Amino acid sequence: MGDGDLALKTPTGEKMETGLSLAMAALRVRGALLSRAGYELAVKSDFAFVQTESEKTTGLASAEAQTRRLRLVLEGSRERDLGAGSLTPSVEVGLRYDGGDAETGAGVELGGGVRAEYATRLRASRWGSAYGVFSRTRRATMRNGA
Repeated sequence: MGDGDLALKTPTGEKMETGLSLAMAALRVRGALLSRAGYELAVKSDFAFVQTESEKTTGLASAEAQTRRLRLVLEGSRERDLGAGSLTPSVEVGLRYDGGDAETGAGVELGGGVRAEYATRLRASRWGSAYGVFSRTRRATMRNGA
């Protein structure tokens, strides 16, 4: 949760200020369904919520917006021992629902990636995903981590 101020400057140079608040929450769970000889099949789910509000001020109306996301995903991976570390490719397929005041709808999310770990505890990963909404619009995102 947070509070702050929003300052806007109009094309005519007039400055407007108002209070602004933000609240967010997220929860993620993951559990292995099967784990044998380096192969793993897991189910994961996450929920995220964001709400923002601004106060009414002279020349500016108050505003409130909420968004939320719920995902249920099946993930498969295979860890390969490389001696001094490991390499783990993974794929996932899941259902996703986006709701609130922004884009809404349900769809299918596909993803895949690879993670490398070295004996020095250095980790590097590359992940990509694509999301198709049942309304036939498409979005693609890339997530990276190192």
